[in-house]
Amino acid sequence: MRMALTEDRIAKERARHQRAGGGHEVLWDTTQRGLGVRLRNSSASYLVRGRHGGKPVWLSIGPVEAVTLKAARDAAKGHLGDWARKLDPRAERRADREKAKRAKFTLADAWALYLEHPETRSSRAKHRTNNECLYRLHLEPKLGKLRIPDGLTTKRVSAWYADLAEKLPTTANRARALLSTVLNRGADDHLGAAGNPCRKVKPGPENGRSRRLTPDELKAFWRALRTMADEPGADRIGLAAVEFTLLSGMRHGETAAMEWAWLSNDGALLTIPAAAHKTGRTKGDKRIPLGAPARALLAGLRAQVAPGQAFVFPDEHGHRRRTLDRVWCDLRTRIGAAGLHLHDLRREWVSQGVAAGLTLVVLGRVVGHTSQFMTEKYLTLEDADGAAAADRVASRIASYAEDRPPAAVVPLRG
Repeated sequence: MRMALTEDRIAKERARHQRAGGGHEVLWDTTQRGLGVRLRNSSASYLVRGRHGGKPVWLSIGPVEAVTLKAARDAAKGHLGDWARKLDPRAERRADREKAKRAKFTLADAWALYLEHPETRSSRAKHRTNNECLYRLHLEPKLGKLRIPDGLTTKRVSAWYADLAEKLPTTANRARALLSTVLNRGADDHLGAAGNPCRKVKPGPENGRSRRLTPDELKAFWRALRTMADEPGADRIGLAAVEFTLLSGMRHGETAAMEWAWLSNDGALLTIPAAAHKTGRTKGDKRIPLGAPARALLAGLRAQVAPGQAFVFPDEHGHRRRTLDRVWCDLRTRIGAAGLHLHDLRREWVSQGVAAGLTLVVLGRVVGHTSQFMTEKYLTLEDADGAAAADRVASRIASYAEDRPPAAVVPLRG
Protein backbone atom coordinates (compact mmCIF):
# COMPACT_ATOMS: atom_id res chain seq x y z
CA MET A 1 0.00 0.00 0.00
CA ARG A 2 1.35 3.41 -1.03
CA MET A 3 0.54 6.68 0.73
CA ALA A 4 2.02 9.93 1.98
CA LEU A 5 3.11 8.79 5.41
CA THR A 6 2.50 10.85 8.51
CA GLU A 7 2.84 9.74 12.10
CA ASP A 8 -0.92 9.97 12.60
CA ARG A 9 -1.55 7.98 9.45
CA ILE A 10 0.88 5.31 10.61
CA ALA A 11 -0.91 5.04 13.97
CA LYS A 12 -4.32 4.63 12.24
CA GLU A 13 -2.97 2.00 9.86
CA ARG A 14 -1.47 0.07 12.78
CA ALA A 15 -4.83 0.02 14.55
CA ARG A 16 -6.59 -1.14 11.36
CA HIS A 17 -3.93 -3.80 10.80
CA GLN A 18 -4.42 -5.22 14.32
CA ARG A 19 -8.20 -5.28 13.97
CA ALA A 20 -7.78 -7.22 10.74
CA GLY A 21 -5.89 -9.94 12.56
CA GLY A 22 -2.25 -8.89 12.10
CA GLY A 23 0.00 -10.65 9.60
CA HIS A 24 2.60 -8.94 7.41
CA GLU A 25 2.04 -5.69 5.49
CA VAL A 26 4.21 -2.81 4.21
CA LEU A 27 3.10 0.82 3.87
CA TRP A 28 5.22 2.58 1.22
CA ASP A 29 5.88 6.33 1.47
CA THR A 30 5.15 8.45 -1.62
CA THR A 31 7.23 11.32 -0.21
CA GLN A 32 10.57 9.52 0.18
CA ARG A 33 11.37 6.91 -2.42
CA GLY A 34 12.12 3.45 -0.97
CA LEU A 35 10.87 4.22 2.57
CA GLY A 36 8.27 1.93 4.08
CA VAL A 37 6.67 0.94 7.35
CA ARG A 38 6.54 -2.80 7.96
CA LEU A 39 3.54 -3.94 10.02
CA ARG A 40 3.94 -7.33 11.61
CA ASN A 41 1.32 -8.35 14.16
CA SER A 42 1.55 -5.65 16.86
CA SER A 43 4.94 -4.21 15.81
CA ALA A 44 5.81 -1.53 13.27
CA SER A 45 9.24 -0.54 11.99
CA TYR A 46 10.76 1.64 9.27
CA LEU A 47 12.69 0.06 6.42
CA VAL A 48 14.25 1.12 3.16
CA ARG A 49 14.29 -0.76 -0.14
CA GLY A 50 16.74 -0.19 -2.97
CA ARG A 51 19.17 -1.93 -5.32
CA HIS A 52 22.81 -2.82 -4.75
CA GLY A 53 24.98 -4.69 -7.22
CA GLY A 54 21.97 -5.14 -9.51
CA LYS A 55 19.96 -6.94 -6.82
CA PRO A 56 17.07 -5.71 -4.66
CA VAL A 57 18.10 -5.08 -1.05
CA TRP A 58 16.23 -4.27 2.17
CA LEU A 59 17.50 -2.63 5.30
CA SER A 60 15.75 -2.08 8.62
CA ILE A 61 15.91 1.44 10.04
CA GLY A 62 14.21 0.98 13.42
CA PRO A 63 10.87 0.73 15.25
CA VAL A 64 8.45 3.62 14.84
CA GLU A 65 8.44 4.15 18.61
CA ALA A 66 12.18 4.89 18.60
CA VAL A 67 12.63 6.68 15.23
CA THR A 68 10.76 9.76 14.04
CA LEU A 69 9.36 9.91 10.53
CA LYS A 70 11.77 12.72 9.60
CA ALA A 71 14.77 10.72 10.88
CA ALA A 72 13.56 7.69 8.97
CA ARG A 73 13.30 9.68 5.71
CA ASP A 74 16.81 11.08 6.24
CA ALA A 75 18.18 7.60 6.93
CA ALA A 76 16.45 6.16 3.86
CA LYS A 77 17.86 8.93 1.67
CA GLY A 78 21.36 8.28 3.04
CA HIS A 79 21.17 4.51 2.48
CA LEU A 80 19.92 4.97 -1.08
CA GLY A 81 22.84 7.30 -1.71
CA ASP A 82 25.28 4.69 -0.34
CA TRP A 83 23.84 2.01 -2.60
CA ALA A 84 24.09 4.35 -5.59
CA ARG A 85 27.80 4.83 -4.79
CA LYS A 86 28.16 1.02 -4.54
CA LEU A 87 28.55 1.13 -0.77
CA ASP A 88 26.66 -1.34 1.40
CA PRO A 89 25.52 -0.13 4.84
CA ARG A 90 24.48 -3.70 5.63
CA ALA A 91 28.14 -4.73 5.63
CA GLU A 92 28.90 -2.01 8.17
CA ARG A 93 26.11 -3.29 10.39
CA ARG A 94 27.35 -6.84 10.11
CA ALA A 95 30.85 -5.66 11.02
CA ASP A 96 29.47 -3.77 14.04
CA ARG A 97 27.48 -6.81 15.18
CA GLU A 98 30.49 -9.07 14.73
CA LYS A 99 32.67 -6.64 16.67
CA ALA A 100 30.16 -6.54 19.51
CA LYS A 101 29.88 -10.32 19.45
CA ARG A 102 33.65 -10.74 19.54
CA ALA A 103 33.86 -8.35 22.48
CA LYS A 104 31.54 -10.67 24.44
CA PHE A 105 33.16 -13.96 23.31
CA THR A 106 34.00 -16.10 26.35
CA LEU A 107 35.59 -19.47 27.02
CA ALA A 108 32.09 -20.94 27.28
CA ASP A 109 31.47 -19.83 23.67
CA ALA A 110 34.80 -21.34 22.60
CA TRP A 111 33.84 -24.61 24.33
CA ALA A 112 30.58 -24.78 22.34
CA LEU A 113 32.52 -24.36 19.08
CA TYR A 114 35.12 -26.88 20.23
CA LEU A 115 32.41 -29.52 20.68
CA GLU A 116 31.26 -28.97 17.08
CA HIS A 117 34.77 -29.10 15.60
CA PRO A 118 35.29 -32.06 13.20
CA GLU A 119 38.32 -33.34 15.12
CA THR A 120 36.37 -33.30 18.38
CA ARG A 121 33.36 -35.03 16.88
CA SER A 122 35.54 -37.76 15.38
CA SER A 123 37.35 -38.54 18.66
CA ARG A 124 36.42 -41.53 20.81
CA ALA A 125 33.28 -41.19 22.93
CA LYS A 126 35.16 -41.95 26.15
CA HIS A 127 37.76 -39.28 25.32
CA ARG A 128 34.99 -36.71 24.77
CA THR A 129 33.26 -37.71 28.00
CA ASN A 130 36.49 -37.36 30.00
CA ASN A 131 37.16 -33.94 28.50
CA GLU A 132 33.62 -32.76 29.24
CA CYS A 133 34.03 -33.83 32.85
CA LEU A 134 37.40 -32.05 33.05
CA TYR A 135 35.88 -28.87 31.60
CA ARG A 136 32.89 -28.88 33.96
CA LEU A 137 35.00 -29.49 37.04
CA HIS A 138 38.09 -27.36 36.47
CA LEU A 139 37.74 -24.98 33.49
CA GLU A 140 34.18 -23.73 33.52
CA PRO A 141 33.97 -22.63 37.20
CA LYS A 142 37.15 -20.51 37.09
CA LEU A 143 37.53 -19.50 33.44
CA GLY A 144 34.20 -20.09 31.70
CA LYS A 145 32.93 -16.47 31.89
CA LEU A 146 36.24 -14.79 31.02
CA ARG A 147 36.27 -12.93 27.72
CA ILE A 148 38.76 -13.82 25.01
CA PRO A 149 41.37 -12.43 24.66
CA ASP A 150 41.15 -9.57 27.18
CA GLY A 151 40.09 -11.64 30.19
CA LEU A 152 41.77 -14.95 29.45
CA THR A 153 45.36 -13.70 29.54
CA THR A 154 48.56 -15.63 30.11
CA LYS A 155 48.75 -14.18 33.62
CA ARG A 156 45.22 -15.35 34.43
CA VAL A 157 45.78 -18.84 32.98
CA SER A 158 49.09 -19.13 34.83
CA ALA A 159 47.45 -18.29 38.16
CA TRP A 160 44.65 -20.79 37.52
CA TYR A 161 47.11 -23.52 36.55
CA ALA A 162 49.36 -22.90 39.58
CA ASP A 163 46.40 -23.11 41.97
CA LEU A 164 45.20 -26.40 40.45
CA ALA A 165 48.69 -27.90 40.15
CA GLU A 166 49.31 -27.35 43.86
CA LYS A 167 46.47 -29.76 44.67
CA LEU A 168 46.23 -32.00 41.58
CA PRO A 169 49.40 -31.80 39.44
CA THR A 170 48.40 -34.49 36.96
CA THR A 171 44.88 -33.11 36.55
CA ALA A 172 46.32 -29.61 36.11
CA ASN A 173 48.46 -30.74 33.18
CA ARG A 174 45.50 -32.44 31.53
CA ALA A 175 43.26 -29.42 32.11
CA ARG A 176 45.91 -27.09 30.68
CA ALA A 177 46.25 -29.28 27.57
CA LEU A 178 42.47 -29.32 27.14
CA LEU A 179 42.25 -25.54 27.53
CA SER A 180 44.92 -25.07 24.86
CA THR A 181 43.06 -27.38 22.47
CA VAL A 182 39.71 -25.68 23.14
CA LEU A 183 41.22 -22.28 22.32
CA ASN A 184 42.91 -23.56 19.16
CA ARG A 185 39.76 -25.21 17.83
CA GLY A 186 37.03 -22.93 19.16
CA ALA A 187 38.62 -19.48 19.52
CA ASP A 188 41.41 -19.32 16.98
CA ASP A 189 39.94 -16.18 15.36
CA HIS A 190 39.58 -14.43 18.73
CA LEU A 191 43.00 -14.95 20.30
CA GLY A 192 44.55 -11.82 18.83
CA ALA A 193 48.25 -11.04 18.40
CA ALA A 194 49.23 -12.57 21.75
CA GLY A 195 48.12 -16.00 20.58
CA ASN A 196 47.15 -18.91 22.79
CA PRO A 197 47.73 -17.93 26.45
CA CYS A 198 48.55 -21.55 27.33
CA ARG A 199 51.66 -21.44 25.17
CA LYS A 200 53.71 -19.68 27.85
CA VAL A 201 52.30 -21.74 30.73
CA LYS A 202 54.59 -24.75 30.86
CA PRO A 203 53.29 -28.02 32.32
CA GLY A 204 54.78 -28.95 35.65
CA PRO A 205 56.02 -32.28 37.02
CA GLU A 206 53.48 -34.93 37.90
CA ASN A 207 53.45 -37.17 40.90
CA GLY A 208 53.72 -40.49 39.11
CA ARG A 209 51.65 -43.20 40.75
CA SER A 210 53.79 -46.07 42.04
CA ARG A 211 51.19 -48.02 44.00
CA ARG A 212 51.12 -51.77 43.60
CA LEU A 213 50.08 -54.69 45.74
CA THR A 214 52.42 -55.67 48.52
CA PRO A 215 53.15 -59.40 48.87
CA ASP A 216 50.71 -59.59 51.78
CA GLU A 217 48.04 -57.74 49.79
CA LEU A 218 48.57 -60.04 46.84
CA LYS A 219 48.00 -63.07 49.05
CA ALA A 220 44.95 -61.40 50.60
CA PHE A 221 43.68 -60.65 47.08
CA TRP A 222 43.54 -64.33 46.18
CA ARG A 223 42.01 -65.31 49.52
CA ALA A 224 39.31 -62.64 49.19
CA LEU A 225 38.50 -63.72 45.64
CA ARG A 226 37.86 -67.29 46.73
CA THR A 227 35.93 -66.29 49.86
CA MET A 228 33.69 -63.77 48.10
CA ALA A 229 32.94 -66.16 45.24
CA ASP A 230 31.50 -68.68 47.73
CA GLU A 231 29.20 -66.16 49.39
CA PRO A 232 25.44 -66.13 48.54
CA GLY A 233 24.51 -63.53 45.93
CA ALA A 234 28.13 -62.92 44.94
CA ASP A 235 28.90 -61.36 41.55
CA ARG A 236 31.07 -64.29 40.44
CA ILE A 237 31.37 -63.03 36.88
CA GLY A 238 32.54 -59.64 38.12
CA LEU A 239 35.06 -61.27 40.45
CA ALA A 240 36.32 -63.37 37.55
CA ALA A 241 36.72 -60.18 35.50
CA VAL A 242 38.90 -58.60 38.21
CA GLU A 243 40.96 -61.79 38.45
CA PHE A 244 41.40 -61.87 34.67
CA THR A 245 42.49 -58.21 34.71
CA LEU A 246 45.34 -59.07 37.07
CA LEU A 247 46.33 -62.26 35.21
CA SER A 248 46.32 -60.62 31.76
CA GLY A 249 47.57 -57.09 32.51
CA MET A 250 44.68 -55.66 30.46
CA ARG A 251 42.95 -52.38 31.11
CA HIS A 252 39.88 -53.01 33.22
CA GLY A 253 37.64 -51.24 30.69
CA GLU A 254 38.80 -53.64 28.00
CA THR A 255 38.14 -56.58 30.29
CA ALA A 256 34.60 -55.38 31.01
CA ALA A 257 33.80 -55.04 27.29
CA MET A 258 35.55 -58.28 26.24
CA GLU A 259 33.76 -60.54 23.75
CA TRP A 260 34.23 -64.23 23.03
CA ALA A 261 34.70 -63.42 19.34
CA TRP A 262 37.96 -61.65 20.19
CA LEU A 263 39.62 -64.89 21.31
CA SER A 264 41.57 -67.18 19.00
CA ASN A 265 40.45 -70.79 18.64
CA ASP A 266 42.98 -72.04 21.18
CA GLY A 267 42.31 -69.13 23.54
CA ALA A 268 45.97 -68.10 23.61
CA LEU A 269 45.55 -64.79 21.76
CA LEU A 270 43.10 -61.97 22.31
CA THR A 271 42.53 -59.49 19.47
CA ILE A 272 40.81 -56.29 20.58
CA PRO A 273 39.26 -54.39 17.65
CA ALA A 274 40.52 -50.87 17.02
CA ALA A 275 37.17 -49.35 17.99
CA ALA A 276 37.26 -51.00 21.42
CA HIS A 277 40.60 -49.87 22.82
CA LYS A 278 42.40 -46.67 23.73
CA THR A 279 44.91 -46.36 20.87
CA GLY A 280 42.80 -48.00 18.16
CA ARG A 281 42.54 -44.89 15.98
CA THR A 282 46.29 -44.79 15.39
CA LYS A 283 47.42 -48.37 16.06
CA GLY A 284 44.53 -50.50 14.79
CA ASP A 285 43.63 -53.84 16.36
CA LYS A 286 45.53 -54.84 19.50
CA ARG A 287 46.78 -58.41 19.95
CA ILE A 288 47.35 -59.60 23.52
CA PRO A 289 48.85 -63.03 24.30
CA LEU A 290 47.34 -64.72 27.34
CA GLY A 291 49.19 -66.77 29.93
CA ALA A 292 48.13 -70.23 31.05
CA PRO A 293 46.28 -69.08 34.23
CA ALA A 294 44.28 -66.53 32.23
CA ARG A 295 43.46 -69.15 29.60
CA ALA A 296 42.34 -71.60 32.28
CA LEU A 297 40.03 -69.00 33.79
CA LEU A 298 38.43 -68.33 30.39
CA ALA A 299 38.06 -72.05 29.70
CA GLY A 300 36.12 -72.45 32.94
CA LEU A 301 33.83 -69.55 32.03
CA ARG A 302 33.26 -70.83 28.49
CA ALA A 303 31.96 -74.12 29.86
CA GLN A 304 29.23 -72.18 31.71
CA VAL A 305 28.38 -69.59 29.07
CA ALA A 306 24.76 -69.35 27.91
CA PRO A 307 24.05 -69.97 24.20
CA GLY A 308 24.33 -66.78 22.17
CA GLN A 309 26.14 -64.84 24.91
CA ALA A 310 28.58 -62.49 23.18
CA PHE A 311 30.30 -61.02 26.23
CA VAL A 312 32.83 -62.84 28.38
CA PHE A 313 31.97 -60.90 31.54
CA PRO A 314 28.35 -59.75 31.07
CA ASP A 315 26.32 -57.93 33.71
CA GLU A 316 23.36 -59.51 35.50
CA HIS A 317 21.13 -58.82 32.47
CA GLY A 318 23.50 -60.44 30.00
CA HIS A 319 24.53 -57.09 28.52
CA ARG A 320 27.96 -55.58 28.17
CA ARG A 321 29.37 -54.77 31.60
CA ARG A 322 30.03 -51.04 31.86
CA THR A 323 32.34 -51.04 34.85
CA LEU A 324 34.03 -53.21 37.45
CA ASP A 325 33.99 -50.50 40.09
CA ARG A 326 31.34 -52.00 42.36
CA VAL A 327 32.90 -55.47 42.65
CA TRP A 328 36.37 -53.92 42.92
CA CYS A 329 35.32 -51.66 45.82
CA ASP A 330 33.97 -54.67 47.71
CA LEU A 331 37.12 -56.67 47.02
CA ARG A 332 39.43 -53.80 47.94
CA THR A 333 37.62 -53.33 51.23
CA ARG A 334 37.98 -57.02 51.97
CA ILE A 335 41.71 -56.82 51.28
CA GLY A 336 42.09 -53.73 53.44
CA ALA A 337 43.81 -51.68 50.71
CA ALA A 338 41.77 -48.47 50.63
CA GLY A 339 44.21 -46.56 48.38
CA LEU A 340 44.49 -49.26 45.74
CA HIS A 341 43.06 -48.48 42.31
CA LEU A 342 41.72 -51.02 39.85
CA HIS A 343 44.26 -49.83 37.28
CA ASP A 344 47.03 -50.68 39.77
CA LEU A 345 46.48 -54.34 38.85
CA ARG A 346 47.90 -53.55 35.42
CA ARG A 347 50.88 -51.85 37.07
CA GLU A 348 51.33 -54.90 39.27
CA TRP A 349 51.45 -57.16 36.20
CA VAL A 350 54.22 -55.10 34.57
CA SER A 351 56.25 -54.88 37.78
CA GLN A 352 55.99 -58.63 38.37
CA GLY A 353 57.13 -59.20 34.80
CA VAL A 354 60.26 -57.08 35.26
CA ALA A 355 61.00 -58.79 38.56
CA ALA A 356 60.76 -62.09 36.70
CA GLY A 357 63.51 -60.95 34.32
CA LEU A 358 61.40 -59.94 31.29
CA THR A 359 62.42 -56.91 29.24
CA LEU A 360 60.31 -53.78 28.95
CA VAL A 361 60.03 -54.36 25.21
CA VAL A 362 58.45 -57.77 25.73
CA LEU A 363 56.17 -56.55 28.52
CA GLY A 364 55.04 -53.54 26.50
CA ARG A 365 54.18 -55.84 23.62
CA VAL A 366 52.07 -58.06 25.86
CA VAL A 367 50.09 -55.32 27.58
CA GLY A 368 49.69 -53.31 24.39
CA HIS A 369 51.76 -50.21 25.17
CA THR A 370 52.70 -48.12 22.15
CA SER A 371 56.06 -47.06 23.61
CA GLN A 372 58.65 -48.33 26.07
CA PHE A 373 58.36 -45.02 27.92
CA MET A 374 54.77 -45.85 28.83
CA THR A 375 55.80 -49.27 30.12
CA GLU A 376 58.49 -47.64 32.28
CA LYS A 377 55.82 -45.42 33.87
CA TYR A 378 54.00 -48.56 34.99
CA LEU A 379 57.12 -50.11 36.47
CA THR A 380 57.22 -50.27 40.28
CA LEU A 381 59.80 -52.48 42.00
CA GLU A 382 59.99 -53.41 45.63
CA ASP A 383 62.98 -52.21 47.65
CA ALA A 384 64.08 -55.82 47.94
CA ASP A 385 64.24 -56.11 44.15
CA GLY A 386 66.47 -53.04 43.95
CA ALA A 387 68.70 -54.29 46.75
CA ALA A 388 69.06 -57.68 45.08
CA ALA A 389 69.98 -56.02 41.80
CA ALA A 390 72.52 -53.75 43.52
CA ASP A 391 74.11 -56.74 45.29
CA ARG A 392 74.31 -58.67 42.04
CA VAL A 393 75.98 -55.88 40.08
CA ALA A 394 78.34 -54.87 42.87
CA SER A 395 79.34 -58.50 43.45
CA ARG A 396 80.01 -58.94 39.76
CA ILE A 397 82.33 -55.92 39.73
CA ALA A 398 84.05 -56.89 42.99
CA SER A 399 84.69 -60.41 41.70
CA TYR A 400 87.36 -59.04 39.35
CA ALA A 401 89.38 -57.85 42.35
CA GLU A 402 89.49 -61.43 43.64
CA ASP A 403 90.67 -62.73 40.28
CA ARG A 404 87.67 -64.99 39.79
CA PRO A 405 84.99 -64.97 37.09
CA PRO A 406 81.67 -63.27 37.91
CA ALA A 407 78.75 -65.42 38.98
CA ALA A 408 76.14 -66.34 36.42
CA VAL A 409 73.24 -63.91 36.16
CA VAL A 410 70.02 -65.26 37.63
CA PRO A 411 66.72 -63.48 36.80
CA LEU A 412 65.19 -61.47 39.62
CA ARG A 413 62.20 -63.01 41.31
CA GLY A 414 59.00 -61.06 41.90
